[in-house]
Amino acid sequence: MNLETTNHFIKAISVILPKNPLCKEEELNLCGLSERKYQLLQENSGIFNHFVSGESTYASDLATQALEELFLKNIIHKDEIDLLVFTSFTPDYLAPACTSLIHKNLNLSNHTLCFDMLGFCPGFLQSLLQVFWP
Repeated sequence: MNLETTNHFIKAISVILPKNPLCKEEELNLCGLSERKYQLLQENSGIFNHFVSGESTYASDLATQALEELFLKNIIHKDEIDLLVFTSFTPDYLAPACTSLIHKNLNLSNHTLCFDMLGFCPGFLQSLLQVFWP
């Protein structure tokens, strides 16, 4: 996928999900929904599975793993990353920013800019608009 703007483009996107799916009963208890409302939520959102990380796995760990996959497959190289954008509604901490942790974990270049954005379901698209809007 190449989304081009004046000076930047997206070369790759990687998504990592935790390996722990919640069963329907756990999901209903977590959300406090009736079974009918749960079905409506699934139909309207298109989301049929909810995955939860273990207590010692943070959002920055998953993001680091996603980038490591791209590096291992030679899809992208560390020195090609000019901007690291992280969007989540579950950041690791209030500070430091998750991108700072990811940058440190991967030993990225000093020229790599870091940008964190708090976002819910449409957060990925909102982040793209934020960084690519002319």
